[in-house]
Amino acid sequence: MLIRTLFIIVVVFCFGKIEAQEPYKFTKIIDLETTPVISQGRTGTCWSFSGTSFLESEIIRLTGEQIDLSEMYTVRNTYPKKA
Repeated sequence: MLIRTLFIIVVVFCFGKIEAQEPYKFTKIIDLETTPVISQGRTGTCWSFSGTSFLESEIIRLTGEQIDLSEMYTVRNTYPKKA
């Protein structure tokens, strides 16, 4: 009797009316301009690329001027200090 009751409960849950939630819709509040994604290749310098991208995006946000800073300049001047 217990097995039959469990089977009925499982069938009811599995084949009952299934309703999906409506997809959430995002609204754009602020659209900030950013720099495009740049590939670091296999250099292992994601820290430099992310930091430089942050600085470039902040300069765009504050001044409206789009500049291109060198990621590898930072790497070249940082690695000798760590060696």
